[in-house]
Amino acid sequence: SSTMPSFKRRVYALSLLNGSLDSQLAVRVLQSQGIAVHGIVFESPFCDLQAARRAAEQLDVVLHIEDFSQSIIAVLSQSQGGCAEEGIMCKEIHGRMIRRALTVMQDLDFDFVATGDVLDQREHVQSLTAFAAIELAQHCPGEVVRPLSGKRLSKTKAEGYGFVSRDELLDLKG
Repeated sequence: SSTMPSFKRRVYALSLLNGSLDSQLAVRVLQSQGIAVHGIVFESPFCDLQAARRAAEQLDVVLHIEDFSQSIIAVLSQSQGGCAEEGIMCKEIHGRMIRRALTVMQDLDFDFVATGDVLDQREHVQSLTAFAAIELAQHCPGEVVRPLSGKRLSKTKAEGYGFVSRDELLDLKG
């Protein structure tokens, strides 16, 4: 009896890549699992595009550059100012980046979005409650893979589909 060979299709991820060490490590963790990774960076006055370009070149990934200035201006124009407002603005901006990345991911027919977020590294956007609030606000619970802290977080849809191996995610905490 002959057996048909089984073919596993390549998994594609879109990872936020601003050039920081965390964003680069997240890409490497995914690449080590055989995942084809593209980077996405959000161009604005607060972003060093050169750092993102250098990182993409070193990691051998395609870098998608999204103009994000209007989104930031919209968030800042709604702001009342003050320290409490800073956390809300950070969450809103980070959420909008994730939403845009998910849109690009769908347009490119990729499998999931990843970030270099490290649990509890930055209180406004990298706590368990912030992760949940951002995903809930963007209508994407369980859709964002955070390879650097994945073992400390709830299982994602990408893990459930077998795109990502939980055993090979890291256990970092800020």
